[in-house]
Amino acid sequence: MRAGLDGFLAALVLIVLAGPAAAQDDPAARAAALLAQAKAASGGAAWDRLAGWRESGTAIIGEAQGDYDTWCDLHRLGMANHHVLAGAAQTRGFDGATVWLVDGAGQLHTSQAPLQLAIARQGAYVSAWGFFFPERFATQRVYIGSASADGADFDIVRATPEGGLPMELWIDRKTHLITRMVDRSGPRTSVAVLSDFRSIGGVVTPFVVAESDGDPKHTLELHLTAIDFGPIDPARFAPPAR
Repeated sequence: MRAGLDGFLAALVLIVLAGPAAAQDDPAARAAALLAQAKAASGGAAWDRLAGWRESGTAIIGEAQGDYDTWCDLHRLGMANHHVLAGAAQTRGFDGATVWLVDGAGQLHTSQAPLQLAIARQGAYVSAWGFFFPERFATQRVYIGSASADGADFDIVRATPEGGLPMELWIDRKTHLITRMVDRSGPRTSVAVLSDFRSIGGVVTPFVVAESDGDPKHTLELHLTAIDFGPIDPARFAPPAR
């Protein structure tokens, strides 16, 4: 799931959607209550004390494997990712205004196209766990129904950051953790499955993320090895000087 790496990957699951709970008629209020419960199960107030987010680990796509680093701003939209897969390096970023990429040849590419910005806002918002911080990130959060997959039952909240694409957050009814994210905004539905939850710095976060759009060639696994919550220089998210 972590931002900067395209796509949301892991085997697609059988989804059985149900209608919104009849007993609760306000989908925004129910979404807020479910996400507050999910935040509490994930560490509660410990999230509010985090200055930034940097994670490092191993990325696997098909036969290719390599290292990655991702930086996220938890207080405003900003993210960057650097990865090396099969010997090829790539760096991506978003500073809230411009999407940029430094390719394997060292060439800088930038974009402010509406669709690219919408995709980047979605990625930065989700990577910053922005749905836990409605006071920081302007967003629409609504309850859209329930589902069952792989023997678990979920409540589903759709979160749409201002100017960004929507993401479905699947909240496990037993653990109250967000263990799946579903993106239906592209030509293929893509799913991220979050697992191996661990407590670090007072927050509970997944250390394995498996993402898939149903095509095995696109399947991505992220295995985290380290997370740092220290402040991040905003320059990290800006396009590098040409």
